[in-house]
Amino acid sequence: MNPTKHPFRTLLPLVALALALLLNPHLTAQVTAAGTIVGRVIHAAAGNNLKQVRVVVDGTALETFTDEAGEFRLAGVPAGEVTVRASVAGLGQQSARVRVAAGQTARQDFDLGAREALAPSTAGVPRDQAIVLDTFTVAERELSAQSAALQEQRIAPNIKNVVAFEEFGDLGDGNPGEFLKFVPGIQVSMSPAIPGEATIRGMPGSGTILTVDGVELSTDSPSTRGAVFSASNVANMDRIEVTKVPTPDMPANAVGGMINVVGKSGFARRDPQLNYSLFGLLTTIEPITSLGRELFKVGGADKGTDGPHFRPGYDLTYTRPISSKLALTFSLGQNARWEDKDNLVPTWNRVTLVQTQSAIAAQIAVRDRDVASVRADWRPLPGHSFFANFQYTTDVVHTRIGTFTQAYGAGATGGENFTQGAPANAAGVGAGTTTLANTYREQIKSTRHGALGHRGDFNGWKTEATVAHSHSRRETLSAQPGADFFGTVSANLTGLVLRADNFGQQRLGTPPVVRATRAGQPIDITDGQLYTLNSVTSPQEPIMKSDLTTLKLNASRPLGLSLPVLLKAGFDYSKAERDIRVETRSWSFRPTFAATAPERLVGNYDLINWSYSGVRTFRNGDRVKWIDPRKVYALYEANPSYFVLNEASYHTSRVNGSQELKETISAGYLRADAKLFDNRLWLVAGARYERTDDEGAGGLNDIRATYQQDAQGNLIRDAAGRPIRVTTDTLALAKLQYKERAAFAKKHYADVYPSVNASYSFSENFVARAAYAATIGRPDLNFIIPSRSITDPGAVEANRTITTTNAGLEPWTADNFDLSFESYSVKGATIAVSLFRKDITGFFTSRRSDATPALLAEMGLSDDYLDYDVITTENSNNSVRTNGLEWSWRQSLKPFTALPKWTRGVQFWLNGTHLRLTGSGVDEFSGYSPRVLNWGASFASSRFLVRYNVSRIARQRAALTNVSASVPPGTYDAQDTRMVQDANIEYRFHKRFALYASVRNLANEPRPLVTISANAPAYTRPRTYTYYGALWTMGVKGTF
Repeated sequence: MNPTKHPFRTLLPLVALALALLLNPHLTAQVTAAGTIVGRVIHAAAGNNLKQVRVVVDGTALETFTDEAGEFRLAGVPAGEVTVRASVAGLGQQSARVRVAAGQTARQDFDLGAREALAPSTAGVPRDQAIVLDTFTVAERELSAQSAALQEQRIAPNIKNVVAFEEFGDLGDGNPGEFLKFVPGIQVSMSPAIPGEATIRGMPGSGTILTVDGVELSTDSPSTRGAVFSASNVANMDRIEVTKVPTPDMPANAVGGMINVVGKSGFARRDPQLNYSLFGLLTTIEPITSLGRELFKVGGADKGTDGPHFRPGYDLTYTRPISSKLALTFSLGQNARWEDKDNLVPTWNRVTLVQTQSAIAAQIAVRDRDVASVRADWRPLPGHSFFANFQYTTDVVHTRIGTFTQAYGAGATGGENFTQGAPANAAGVGAGTTTLANTYREQIKSTRHGALGHRGDFNGWKTEATVAHSHSRRETLSAQPGADFFGTVSANLTGLVLRADNFGQQRLGTPPVVRATRAGQPIDITDGQLYTLNSVTSPQEPIMKSDLTTLKLNASRPLGLSLPVLLKAGFDYSKAERDIRVETRSWSFRPTFAATAPERLVGNYDLINWSYSGVRTFRNGDRVKWIDPRKVYALYEANPSYFVLNEASYHTSRVNGSQELKETISAGYLRADAKLFDNRLWLVAGARYERTDDEGAGGLNDIRATYQQDAQGNLIRDAAGRPIRVTTDTLALAKLQYKERAAFAKKHYADVYPSVNASYSFSENFVARAAYAATIGRPDLNFIIPSRSITDPGAVEANRTITTTNAGLEPWTADNFDLSFESYSVKGATIAVSLFRKDITGFFTSRRSDATPALLAEMGLSDDYLDYDVITTENSNNSVRTNGLEWSWRQSLKPFTALPKWTRGVQFWLNGTHLRLTGSGVDEFSGYSPRVLNWGASFASSRFLVRYNVSRIARQRAALTNVSASVPPGTYDAQDTRMVQDANIEYRFHKRFALYASVRNLANEPRPLVTISANAPAYTRPRTYTYYGALWTMGVKGTF
């Protein structure tokens, strides 16, 4: 990329900084006699040290904010007696007169929890008046987490949202994604019940960065670089910060934004504290009226999923300030969730308007999650603080899926509510087929993350240094010791005439009723004993390792001018390494080495899972006799000769699944902060230089290597002109064609990314912000890890292709413009409106082009491939403009004293995100929802709390589907509009004991995937409806 293409991007921060300096007529003015004031701000009644409290010296431009330990430091205070004032949303303000001697340090502490927190000088307020807490403070003895989050958001130098851990209640199994789905601008992809990737303002998940205390974590997802929440946890979490516009000290890859999970400091407490929660978890697809019965259900598909459906868990967090210099924090948690899902998958011919296939899947899973973290904070000397933290997360997922598929066959007819298979032929054989496929999967994911850091504040300099390393690992097990089952077992029943009815209920979770005849006689297609066992597979991930090492250094210093101007410079370095190995073994079932069906009947070998088949019922009444992958594996161990391994296929999958990538990102930045007009205007401008170096290797698929060649490398052909194979042995041919990690690529790119953020405080309660930032969207890893596939040279010319990753793929770029207005705590209302625009160029698109000598030389291929087409991913020449609106409104009824007293604990909130895309490349953009609405309400009293939250996501369009005989032009996939409701309730008997319950997806709303064709009726749209149930959490919690 060439930054000279956008001179405005480079000049804008320089112009902003110059204006900031020119507005000061006394650039060299100095305070000749000055001292320093230090102190700490506490809430004694709650035992908290208060962070982000604004501390100012009246009559000057001196301003600072307390750190995580509640401490502050004001340098350059004029000698003499001054008034120091501390204030924070929710706890009013307090002021004190302090005498400062030149060259000396004075100390002044504040207790914003004391009744005299309102300053005596406040006009008209009696000294002994109790504090009138802010609208969002639940009780006088506690600083509301919500208020602290709003304070953090209000004083930020850029546009961001801050979410407190407690804001949306207890949401179950400790995944931070649950706390973000109600934040304006954010969409969290669900899979379908577990939060996965997060997207911000319609940008891809790869453009969202997830950090913990400002440091990125490695990911357990092999092909993506986006914010995947499974690697993080809420143990010891204080808040989540969502940055919409970066400053120069933030990564440039935040084209959507940045999510930062902030942990609690040990110095946040003045006294030791233990928080505990003991709970049970349950997921059920049954209605809420059946909840009592569901709590006591037991059983599963096998030993990996057997046991009670209501499973226990716990969370413990202990904070121990040992002294004023040392504090420790420990967190430990464990939970297990039993899940039950139904998947309905109809397939329609969108030309004939006939449903050609129906599938239903019963899925159960048990998710065991363990989290642990420890943090130490140490302040050995004034102005020096060190921290060390370590966190560990592991997930073990046992998944069992039984899929029952009915393919109605050629010649089927039908309509909106039925399909009738074609009549049997003269031999009595029908065209219909039913399939039973049982999939068992064991997956183990873990992430270890450690960080060390130092913060210094001395002689006018502030420094920060952090070094961190995280390691993620993922394994998928089957057909091996400790996983005594096949991954997938597939059997079928052929020659059927099928009739299906009741398609209209598929959207409501009820499968169609399907009946069958064979040779004119009815046959029970739910009886697995009648099926022919064809094949078994064993997908494995022997290893998926991801390591990320990070170093961050920065230093800042005021320039010493009469107006506050601060310069900050820093260096960031990260190195990511991924080692991926995925393989699949497949066997054909041939007990007598015969291909005929009778020898392969399931009923001949006692392979039915009788216990599970007897209890699992679909909503249409079907109860399937499922095949048991454990029994099939036991048959394999007893009679290995019955199973024939496809060795060539195994080699191919092992080579294609073997990949490695090393990515190094180096960055340096310069940031300038200027505060003007009595600190009302805050300008942050600067630029960031980033360089990315990628080096990787993947599988090479070269079918040419399987043919005989002469000394010059030309193909040897037979008399008919056909190329001659080297051998007829399929395994030998596979080894010649597929070479492990033989496709290499090396790439680097760099550029400068400027940004400007301006905030103007019209008052304590009203802030306006404007911003510009240049950002990039790096390619997902599957676009850059090298791979190459070459079709057979014996194929017709139109089908000869080279499919390859593009070593020259550049990140796409976006110029981001934002304007926001924020109003805090006005008559109990906090309102924000943001307008934004993103001008996007160079995004990724698939291209097919003729092979050229230059292109072949770049890939290391000869001119023999000039009659091939090259298929790869390229940067599009088109552009897209995203115009968006975000708005939010949170209202407390507490200030409305004319209402009944009980209403003072009522709050309601509403927010929305609206996107509109224009430009020549709009059809190449997908995966975003143009409209998201979230709303909710809560009621809190001294003992009782209830919350209700709703998220409604409009249809998310995906890419266009390929045109075929059953798919007309203009057809596209989408996730249809869905509305998810969450709720929680709590009754506190004492600070040490409270009962609570929460539920996600209260109404059992499915995840609706659809396919839409312009002229096809609505009943053809359903593609996959996943009913993943309501996720319940119930337990007790308290504080000691």
